[in-house]
Amino acid sequence: MIQRLHRKFVAISMGALTLIMVIVIGAINAVNLIHMDRTAGVLIQMIADNEGGVPRFDSIGPLSAFRFRYEFQINPQTLLEPRHFSAIINESGAIVSVDTSYIATISKEDAVAFVEEIVAGNRTKGYRGGYKYRVFQKPYGTMVVVLNCRIQLKSANVLLIISCVTVLFSIGLMYILVSALSKRSVKWAQINIERQKQFIADAGHEIKTPLAIISSNADVLELAYGKNEWINSIHNQTARLDNLVKKLLTLSKIEEETAAQTHKEFDLASLVWDVVTAFQPMADSHGKSIICDTFSCLMFCGDEDEIRHMVSILLDNAIKYSASDGNIQIKLTSQIKKIILEMRNSLNEPPADDPDRLFDRFFRADCSRSRETGGYGLGLSIARAVARAHKGDLTAVYENDKRVICFRIQL
Repeated sequence: MIQRLHRKFVAISMGALTLIMVIVIGAINAVNLIHMDRTAGVLIQMIADNEGGVPRFDSIGPLSAFRFRYEFQINPQTLLEPRHFSAIINESGAIVSVDTSYIATISKEDAVAFVEEIVAGNRTKGYRGGYKYRVFQKPYGTMVVVLNCRIQLKSANVLLIISCVTVLFSIGLMYILVSALSKRSVKWAQINIERQKQFIADAGHEIKTPLAIISSNADVLELAYGKNEWINSIHNQTARLDNLVKKLLTLSKIEEETAAQTHKEFDLASLVWDVVTAFQPMADSHGKSIICDTFSCLMFCGDEDEIRHMVSILLDNAIKYSASDGNIQIKLTSQIKKIILEMRNSLNEPPADDPDRLFDRFFRADCSRSRETGGYGLGLSIARAVARAHKGDLTAVYENDKRVICFRIQL
């Protein structure tokens, strides 16, 4: 139980921290790309406004429309950085001029081929091979401006790689720290659970002695005065309390000694059939039928007595608390490295409680019926403890608008 609590604590903490880091790093890279794209767009617009050229910054008047339009993005250094080329296309679609004077990494022939690909793609803007382009409509034809953005894109890729490496390294470091520090966090919970188990064990053994004395005294009174309702009540209540103590000790033992179980291979399908056969008279007396669908043979390695106890608890629970004249369906299937046992029964009325609460100790959905059937609210807790002791789990879900409950054991 403590190991499960520790794993959940680490998983939740790491999940939250990882999600936060991914969101932060993703936002930083997204903002960087948006800023780069916006800057490139401003430069392309400036080049198009100046007919394919780049103006001198000191020639721009402080109150001119140009400076008012671009000054929030442009500075003297920015005007020296653009590496671009432009082309003019006439109305018939022919390239009439290409200006590559602002770029040295591409020839006129390559520039013409590049522009022809852009025109063939019927797109007015976008990226191609590290270049950002945009198509402008001019009075004399069409202008295509292509800006070299390889340095900016490479910087964005480097930032992305560094961010991913930083995230992975940080996640690994956080996992080590969280795993180490969380042990201190669950230490007090471990101490409390161990004290609780020890209290249950000590109290159970201490209660057994006075119960035996009370039962013996009741037998003496019965011999001396004969049977009467008071002596019968003493016998019934001592038997009830003795049964409760046994269940508490059983639950504590299963949770405490999971490593000391006697595991051996046995036929699980045959075990289920044996339990069904044993409970068939009880089901007939309640006017209920059991429908069992299992394999002819399904081998499983585990504690046979505890598995039998778990299946018996679920079947006894289904018979006692299912709807009148209802059916109890049992299905045993095998999956990859898993065995699934499902037990369904109909309900008289839709319950209001969460099905997972049924596994809480001393929880009873219907107290009046529990008093009639002698339930303590410990059976399902014991069944889940058995499943978890075999590295599995026991869950419950409502089906058909809460008219049917399904207990699902995964081993």
